[in-house]
Amino acid sequence: MEKTVKANEPSHASATQRAFFSTRRVTPFFPQTQYWTPAPHSIQRDPEQSGATGNPPAQPAFPAVTAPAQAPTLATPGPSQATAICGAWQTAPDRDIHSQCVFHVQFVEAMQQSRDNIRAVGTPYSTAIADFYNTLLAAVSSTNHPAPGRAVRYSYSNLSITVSSGVTLSVPNFELILEQDLSTTRSHGAILGHTLTLNEMPPLSTRSQAEIERTLYHEMIHFISGEIDQLNRTRRQAAAAGGPPAQIVHPEFDSATYAAFQPILETALEPVFLRALQQYAPTLDSQRMQPLATAYAGLQWVTWLTEAIARIEEAVYLARRAGRGFTQTDLTALPQAWLSTAPYWRNVHVTGTDLQTHITSEQPYITQNILPIVRQIQTEYLRHRP
Repeated sequence: MEKTVKANEPSHASATQRAFFSTRRVTPFFPQTQYWTPAPHSIQRDPEQSGATGNPPAQPAFPAVTAPAQAPTLATPGPSQATAICGAWQTAPDRDIHSQCVFHVQFVEAMQQSRDNIRAVGTPYSTAIADFYNTLLAAVSSTNHPAPGRAVRYSYSNLSITVSSGVTLSVPNFELILEQDLSTTRSHGAILGHTLTLNEMPPLSTRSQAEIERTLYHEMIHFISGEIDQLNRTRRQAAAAGGPPAQIVHPEFDSATYAAFQPILETALEPVFLRALQQYAPTLDSQRMQPLATAYAGLQWVTWLTEAIARIEEAVYLARRAGRGFTQTDLTALPQAWLSTAPYWRNVHVTGTDLQTHITSEQPYITQNILPIVRQIQTEYLRHRP
């Protein structure tokens, strides 16, 4: 894998940023008590639940993911090098620098352990994700630590990622940003186009190794899904222009796979946006509110499709990490708190506390009319997952 690396130089924006999956994706922090654990294995079919416009397309039997033959052997961390690397800043005037250095060294060590564990868990995407993180980590310095208000950037070029046999994606530019953002404990990671931002805060003493792996795995699923979707779109466009028939790869990441769900979810979302505009943007022309609600629902589809995919894939990863399979009971038990979290709702007229207050008030509607559609999308993903 050829690569060139320059620290602290931004990479160029890629065409993927204009693609279907190229919206900002944020992995929020939820309290430890909300993390999902696999339910006992038994397949139970959910009762028929209708969305706002009726049932999504009929589904055959649930595509359960089988358990591994044995639980994976996870990496055992060695002694941390934080004391040796950061000792020079241990005196009183440099205590803040010392803490920042320790946080950074421990986070990099956790990334290294995550890379090894992701490879050991053995999902269809584990090797690709572990190899990519291995390339990124090769350039990361343990001594050049970020600090609040000062991120450390690593720029890469001429990378590639082999998703599966015969499917290798070229990544001409990629940027890794490491930061220590003390202002929030919500965002652990985000990816925009070819830029991955990871927050080293809060300290590892408040996070589990599995949580860090979840973040790293989740963000790379976003990245791979966006690249695959763009590849398939490009092939379809070439075929439509008179080229050879499009060879579609990895339909589980292809937005066209889920086209039947788009109008169903958008129609279910519209009332939420309309009620938000009516309550928190009353000065808007009333004739504009319905078109705006429709437009916001369309933007929401773009954001939520990729998030639904990343969420279900990370849940499968965590189940297999524990030596478990994944069944419909597990899907039903899966907390989907992101559906009721303001950063996942796109609304420029209602923002901040007002948006979160409104989304919280809509929880019964979301549970009854939106969550079942999201679960159907996630089930469709599992149906196409290799």
